[in-house]
Amino acid sequence: EGAELKKISEIRDFFIGIPY
Repeated sequence: EGAELKKISEIRDFFIGIPY
């Protein structure tokens, strides 16, 4: 449960870090 949420959070931070 928590691991999946953490994974989504990491992916989200990754995309937010990309200048688009």
